[in-house]
Amino acid sequence: MLLICGQKVGQLMADRGLSQDELATKACKSKDTISKIVGARAGYECHAKTAKAVADALGVSVADIRVKNPKPEARARVELPQNPGSQHGNDVRVNTKPPDHVSEPASAERVGVLPYRTELPGALSLMRNFSKYHLARTAKQIDLLGLNLYVTWFNDTEFVRALTGRDAPPRLSILLPARDSQQLVLHDRKQAALCDDRGFFGHYDKTVELLKARSLCGSLRLIDEVVIHMGLARFDDLMFVMPYLAFRRGSNGPVLLIDRQESPQVFDVFHADFSQLWGQATPFPSN
Repeated sequence: MLLICGQKVGQLMADRGLSQDELATKACKSKDTISKIVGARAGYECHAKTAKAVADALGVSVADIRVKNPKPEARARVELPQNPGSQHGNDVRVNTKPPDHVSEPASAERVGVLPYRTELPGALSLMRNFSKYHLARTAKQIDLLGLNLYVTWFNDTEFVRALTGRDAPPRLSILLPARDSQQLVLHDRKQAALCDDRGFFGHYDKTVELLKARSLCGSLRLIDEVVIHMGLARFDDLMFVMPYLAFRRGSNGPVLLIDRQESPQVFDVFHADFSQLWGQATPFPSN
């Protein structure tokens, strides 16, 4: 396997006036493969034959598009693709305020950022051993929080199968707003105003029905009087946080990718918030 520099491929394409579709045709590769290569600015791992086909189509050698130093920094456990059309980076340093009983000032910590939630599946597929299916199959503790959790997680049958088909099931904690909560009513109106979409409650109901069918409602609690400002998914030491924005659909909002080993204080801030919500939430009715 070789690591191709997506940024270099993108530059060579621009120099030769090639679109992704044109490069895919010349290299006899799928459009999806070329899109993933160009989007993976930190490096895309592929077979040597694929690397040679792309290099030949660009009129260069494999060495010209290969990542020169593929060894990552020791502390960087997660590689994130940069949005090719974005002028903003995908790495943010956050100053975290320490708890009151800590006298030393907190240091800046590193978190990954994707500008759009729709990029999350592709980003996960580019992280070695960190596809969401791998996480669903292997994580010992899984926490999920959101307004309906359907589009990002439970609409994916392979994810559900990986989550529920394990010999040793995970410790699972799922938080949803109560169906009659004011927040859901307002969110449904927002979705309708932004994109003429009245399917929000349908997605909510599908999530609950799926949890019932899979006997997972024992892991579900409902929030009523607390406003939820984010979606959250935690798989052991890896966490995805999706802030809700006032004038954007959820799929068009950003995602923070937080590794506990790299950003322990940031991770603990969100984990503590989830734990407090869990403590205040009401268990889903058994009848």
